[in-house]
Amino acid sequence: MKSMGRLASLINGGMSRQETLGFLRLALTSAMLTLLVWSLFLLDSEKTGTVWNPINRIASNLFYAYIAFAYWTLRKARVPADERDRAISAESMRSGFWALALVVGVSGAIFNTPPYDEIFRAQSTDWVQALHECYIVFGCWIESSVCVFMYWRDRR
Repeated sequence: MKSMGRLASLINGGMSRQETLGFLRLALTSAMLTLLVWSLFLLDSEKTGTVWNPINRIASNLFYAYIAFAYWTLRKARVPADERDRAISAESMRSGFWALALVVGVSGAIFNTPPYDEIFRAQSTDWVQALHECYIVFGCWIESSVCVFMYWRDRR
């Protein structure tokens, strides 16, 4: 029970609001990315009968919950406390957008090459939707990872 007191004091007293939200975003995007990658590339669609399975539905519902969480925190957000929070926020957003642009560009180039374009066209629309969700979640995961890393680095 004593360890829970330390954890609560770290969350409440040791971290800023932006840092706490960064950790929450990292946990949520890690779960979503794991489920999406697992359902897209690691599940055997021959056994499940379809790629759109319960795991993918859970990941999609988490994605929509993440969008609602982001909307709610942006509406309730106050101005970042200081220059450091603004710099960390800007750098993490920059990294997330670059990661999103990179993954969309690379996958677009791969899916337009001759052996892969027919494989991509053969996929269902649900698979393509989950792939695009995976792109967005990957960019959000990079953004929250950079945010958490930069707060961790500043804390040391």
